[in-house]
Amino acid sequence: MEEKTIKSAKLSLVAYIFKFILDLFACCFLIGFIWLPKDLIKFFTTKIEITNKRIIGKTGLVNTNELDSPLNKINGIQVIQGMLGKIFNYGTIKITTASSFFIFNYVKKN
Repeated sequence: MEEKTIKSAKLSLVAYIFKFILDLFACCFLIGFIWLPKDLIKFFTTKIEITNKRIIGKTGLVNTNELDSPLNKINGIQVIQGMLGKIFNYGTIKITTASSFFIFNYVKKN
């Protein structure tokens, strides 16, 4: 049976705009010069994909965190959504497998 993509997700730009504004404000105090590139890299390198056979996820550029697990090895999936997440349609996804767990923040709801 051929593997087909069922759902693909990206990070929410609206949620990251708040982080970018905070980072730019923090640039005035020199802390933002560290935060802003880190947030930009995370935004552009995070991907989550669900196929009919497995879940694939990756975040990071140099220090990467990857998930590639068959659907039958997933123990649980938790979606956490605060008030701003409900308004702007984003949330945090926590995927638990037998060996570890993976957290993807600011995932856009389609």
